[in-house]
Amino acid sequence: MTGLRVGFALVAAATAAGCEGNVETACTADVRLGLGIVVVNGETGAHVCDAAVTASSGSYSERLVPTSDARVSGCLYVGAAERPGTYSVHAEAEGLGGSTLSAVTVPVTRDGCHVEQVIRTIELGTASKASELPR
Repeated sequence: MTGLRVGFALVAAATAAGCEGNVETACTADVRLGLGIVVVNGETGAHVCDAAVTASSGSYSERLVPTSDARVSGCLYVGAAERPGTYSVHAEAEGLGGSTLSAVTVPVTRDGCHVEQVIRTIELGTASKASELPR
């Protein structure tokens, strides 16, 4: 009987320490996109929705897909579905050249179930630069 009590106490302590009071985390089945990239013309500020946007991490590379999103006033290029990591993101468009963001980190949510989407802006044109979109 004493061994059973000690075992129960150890399991309870480990559960409390590892899960911050939650016995179990239930993850949802939805898929979350880790990258959201806004591409704008550096001279006019207009959104560029016909750019080629590629995210790379080591040997992994993915072409991001443009979509509309209520959080931005134009198109948003998305990708890195449930794939945390550090990316280099390159965007280019005809007549505007290209620009690259380095070290864009996609983190995992606090509960460990999904990725948190990171939104960044890349400006193309003569004043090309990359920046973080304020939230």
